[in-house]
Amino acid sequence: MNIIPFQKRFPENFDWGGAFASYQVSGCNNTNWSDWENSASRYLSLKFSGELEKYSYENFICADACRHDRRFVSDFNLAKKLGHNAIRCGSEPAKIMPAKGVIDTKEIKRIVKMVKHLNKIGLKPYWNLWHWTIPSWWENEGGWESPDAVSNFEFLVQAVVDALVPLGVTHFITMNETNVFAKLSYEYGCWPPQVQNAVAMERVTEALAQGHISAYKIIKTACPNSKVGVAHGLGNKQMTEDTAEQRAWKEKENMEWDWHFLDKIRDYQDFIGVNHYFRGIFGEHKAEVVSDLGWEMYPRSLYDTVTDVWSRYKKPIIITEHGCADADDSRRPWFLWESLLWLHKAMEEGVPVLGYLHWSLMDNFEWAQGFWPRFGLVGIDRKNNLKRIPKKSAYLYRDIIRANGLTSDIAQKYKDIVAYPKE
Repeated sequence: MNIIPFQKRFPENFDWGGAFASYQVSGCNNTNWSDWENSASRYLSLKFSGELEKYSYENFICADACRHDRRFVSDFNLAKKLGHNAIRCGSEPAKIMPAKGVIDTKEIKRIVKMVKHLNKIGLKPYWNLWHWTIPSWWENEGGWESPDAVSNFEFLVQAVVDALVPLGVTHFITMNETNVFAKLSYEYGCWPPQVQNAVAMERVTEALAQGHISAYKIIKTACPNSKVGVAHGLGNKQMTEDTAEQRAWKEKENMEWDWHFLDKIRDYQDFIGVNHYFRGIFGEHKAEVVSDLGWEMYPRSLYDTVTDVWSRYKKPIIITEHGCADADDSRRPWFLWESLLWLHKAMEEGVPVLGYLHWSLMDNFEWAQGFWPRFGLVGIDRKNNLKRIPKKSAYLYRDIIRANGLTSDIAQKYKDIVAYPKE
């Protein structure tokens, strides 16, 4: 394999790292999600679908997940050893706020210890305040439909911000994929609280938007120089033909999924966090490479997505999630490499991308699918005391970070794994 010399360097201050949510790596037993996981209706649904027999019941119970809350020192040290200079992590609302109007000071002290260690080893935190889970008591009030939803969120945000801003945390992600949460929980009804009502979905979306705006103001008051945004699920929509029908489909899909929430908070975001995994295509389409979840792996769609977001909002962009479910790590290296080439192209064309945070740092609990989809750069041996095992893609990513870019030397070193995957 002859590789023509090249260098695709990223800016000197570019943020490189991994990402995860507190619940997915540490679990929590008093949330809307844990209640749903352990419900009789959930068990029966898994049984009748055949998933229970295929994967086992334990696959679908988060419990304490990867025990990150007890291993955060070694997990963060491993990320640093793998070259990362940033990390997307966060706090669990149900642990911070176990009862209405109550803050658990022990949990506050724990997240303070987390940030102090991140500061010590030089990992810049992008602190995520809400990633789909809320305390059971809040869910029992009506969840995000509750009249107190926004004030509950403000109370949570204030406690976390008061603890972390004095430690130098400046980058906050208020919410994760409000669009995915609203659609799957309140329109499709396949996630808790399993509501199928378009009016309820819009009511929840509006509450989430108001919650974000309130959080933005709280953070800016505490730290005027902070950078605040959301991590938003964005899936580039593409037509197979330029027809009136397909143009109407694209406009509708883009508005419902991508722009509706971002338009609501347009004036209250310093950056847009892009969570992107696959494109949407009108009609029948055969994907050449797919992940273990059947999602198309099409590297160019990251370029198409960030250029669309920049064109519409003119806000700096951070890739807050991007990756694939790939248990044997046979496609992830190629997907990572090619996607970063396309991201670099977008930046060459003027799109201000500030960082890339890969989903995920470690194999974790992937919500309704449970533990079987493996998104991690680091594997978790669930039969051997949750041992952390970096994958070959983790070392490829390490070398990209060390070079602060993609070079022919790295391509040569990893030529066997960055090559187009053979079916």
